[in-house]
Amino acid sequence: MSMKPRSGKHGNGARVLEAQLYEPVSRLPLFRIQMRAVAHEVSFGRKRVDLVGVTAAGDVVAVEFKVRDWKRVLWQAAINQLFADFSYVAVWHGALKYLDLVLLKQKGIGVIVIGEDGARTVRRATRSPILRLVHREEVLATVVQQAAASDAPSLEAVS
Repeated sequence: MSMKPRSGKHGNGARVLEAQLYEPVSRLPLFRIQMRAVAHEVSFGRKRVDLVGVTAAGDVVAVEFKVRDWKRVLWQAAINQLFADFSYVAVWHGALKYLDLVLLKQKGIGVIVIGEDGARTVRRATRSPILRLVHREEVLATVVQQAAASDAPSLEAVS
């Protein structure tokens, strides 16, 4: 897949779709090596989480992709901390300047940047301080179900 942006305007004139951000993030070692199950568009309450993965150690990792509506991404990533051990935002490199990096750091939310040459983790997420096991189990069941219904890796070893 070409990393050349196509649609969804950024302040720098580049255009990109959220869907174009999935592949480079999936090639990060966090997902390529550590994940045992991955699901897209996972329902959580009234929202959908763009990408949720479960590591071999059983940690739940959530990623919100953003190409616009920058103020909303902090809210989305913070809500994900209710079920995810680690919460990230992923943006096209030209959009990094729109994020409140200080507030994201204070909340323990990690940042992934995607560019022409792929994705890189700018800052790793810290373990969620507001994790609720009831929400975690709900999302984990959804990820297991979606992974079983697709070609995604299985969670049998970690669930």
